[in-house]
Amino acid sequence: MTNESIQHFFSFYENYSNREDMDREIANGNVEEDHPYFKDLEAFKTVSYFLEEVYEIAFGDDAINREYDPMEVLELLKEFSDNALKYECGIIDTWAEFDDVAINNVTVEAEEDD
Repeated sequence: MTNESIQHFFSFYENYSNREDMDREIANGNVEEDHPYFKDLEAFKTVSYFLEEVYEIAFGDDAINREYDPMEVLELLKEFSDNALKYECGIIDTWAEFDDVAINNVTVEAEEDD
């Protein structure tokens, strides 16, 4: 099941894109191609695609349809980024060392919470 806030966004998009008043206006030829409605739909599509891709980068296929909170996604992406920077800067010599760094970070965080 999708996170509630993400589901709300997709529901809003679905409802907005299926507006009967706009369907009627489009069918009657009363809406020009450059109408803001179409720009809104394009923006929603772009954001929807972005969200789905970001979730999949963080948690794999179809992650958007699982219970991940947006903050969990951001935290994991930040961790990926931080680890890549450490590797790039030579702080970590091999990819295998990422596990050790992650374990050390968890240990340090746990000690700080005490």
